[in-house]
Amino acid sequence: MPHPGSRAGIALALVVAVTVAVTFARAANGSQPTWASLHRPLQLHRLAPGAPCPVTTTRRLDHDRLRGVGAGPVYPQAASFSRYDRLPAWLGAKVIWMWPAELKTRPVRVLVRGLRIDGDGPFRFQLGPEWDSAPITSELRLVTTRTVGSFSTSNWGTTVTLLLVRTPGCYGLQLDSAGGTSTIVVRAA
Repeated sequence: MPHPGSRAGIALALVVAVTVAVTFARAANGSQPTWASLHRPLQLHRLAPGAPCPVTTTRRLDHDRLRGVGAGPVYPQAASFSRYDRLPAWLGAKVIWMWPAELKTRPVRVLVRGLRIDGDGPFRFQLGPEWDSAPITSELRLVTTRTVGSFSTSNWGTTVTLLLVRTPGCYGLQLDSAGGTSTIVVRAA
């Protein structure tokens, strides 16, 4: 490590300062993180055998016009899982994701991943509404300027997805965006 007063120490401090300044300038200008940079370690913790599923409660949004789950910046509506006709070995839940109207013109990337927290089993996603051609993936990439559909009572942005699991159980979702990480727990019954 260079001595702090040496030319190498000053140069290193200058490189660090410029890197920090560029990072803050990008954040201030609203530049989007890469999808790879949103792949943070999963913060979904496994449940002890027999522990109850701590399902995330629904909350009121948009002046009580909508109901969603989680801390944002995007919120899924609560949905039930049932057998999925297109993939008979899977349980599916059609989920509408929503976000505040101001994000419809300001792109925010949200990476959604999930896993079963009370046992083993896959968690997959499909971005709609092109159900016959959209791939089934291990992560969901939402961008708030890509709105599909709308609400009659709200001007919030929306898109529709499918959550897919193989068996009933307790599942966790992790949402990563430039603003941070949040988690949601759902039950597939």
